[in-house]
Amino acid sequence: MEALDLPRVQRLLSDAVSIAQKRFSRPVCVSVCDSYGFLIGFYRMDGGPVRSIQLSQQKAYTSVRMGVSTEAFLARLRREDISIGYFCDPLLTALPGGAVLNDATGRTLGGVGISGLTPAEDQALADELASSIAAGHQYVCARFTLHLPRSGNSTLCYDSIQRLHHSRDSATDHRLSASIPRRRSQSARPRAYARRVASCGTRSSRGHHPAD
Repeated sequence: MEALDLPRVQRLLSDAVSIAQKRFSRPVCVSVCDSYGFLIGFYRMDGGPVRSIQLSQQKAYTSVRMGVSTEAFLARLRREDISIGYFCDPLLTALPGGAVLNDATGRTLGGVGISGLTPAEDQALADELASSIAAGHQYVCARFTLHLPRSGNSTLCYDSIQRLHHSRDSATDHRLSASIPRRRSQSARPRAYARRVASCGTRSSRGHHPAD
């Protein structure tokens, strides 16, 4: 994943709203920023607290600027007994609910901030969204590595995997997976080799083995 594009950000906002509705039954504000801390997307659910508008944005900003979740940032301030004012950035906040969005390699893509629930719930939701970004990247890479053929149209194969990853339809998932060329299983080689040796009769006993 090269960056947080608008479709991925919209998907994150949608997922956050869906989880908040189904799991907590309370409105939230959700903010997503880029790797520099600048806002990319924001969503305020109906009835979301007005104060949560700015809080969610600052949580996303803080997680990116500090490189850790806002919960971890709060723990650091308490552990080291320092004031947040020492960082000379009025946009920083230590309220839990912000998480760094990293890809599978650990590269920072951006940050997400949640506000409107309890601090622990805000952080849990933000962490879940962050995990989905990392897990999604690993999934694409795994499918790409396993199914990319040695020859042929590799671009088409990669595009198929991307469509497979973004599809929510399990039936589509199955059809696309079946259409992607698979490399020959390594475990099948010894069995195939044994059959060829056995079919050679006395030749194999003289040490002349067929080429694999």
